[in-house]
Amino acid sequence: MGPEEDQVNQMGRKRQNRRSGMGLFTSRSQRLTATAAAAATSGIVAGLLLVFASPAQAVAGYSAEGSGLALRSAPSTAAAVITRFVDGQPLDIECQTTGTVVNGSGIWDKISGTQGYVSDYFVNGTPYAVFDSRLPRCSTAVQPAPLRQQYFVTEGLLAQVRRMTA
Repeated sequence: MGPEEDQVNQMGRKRQNRRSGMGLFTSRSQRLTATAAAAATSGIVAGLLLVFASPAQAVAGYSAEGSGLALRSAPSTAAAVITRFVDGQPLDIECQTTGTVVNGSGIWDKISGTQGYVSDYFVNGTPYAVFDSRLPRCSTAVQPAPLRQQYFVTEGLLAQVRRMTA
């Protein structure tokens, strides 16, 4: 191999190293070491994020329906009113729970940044009278990630299935 061919081969290796993102590491062992170090670092960072992440993140994109929506100290119409929301006011929901049935819905939403709950019946963007699959359920314990998709069955759908199988 002549000096010109050697120079062309070196340039090809440099170009290949740049394309692979390993321009600083020319030997195979250096590339493997760098790759292993990057993988270990990303694993540690991901682990730290899991440890220090809050158990429940509020979900935005919901709003109050109707003027005077009561934020209550507990998921009950008998609980004290903390404040009221105006029609269309954005709501960030932390979690959902059950409480007093309001117009056929027993679902209540805990509003992020407060110690209060609103009846889900008066929240735009959530399904009627069932838990929203995008929101966690309220609990004092840390909730594990769901293992599978949850499905909700309404009374109407249940009645249709019963008619089909009868």
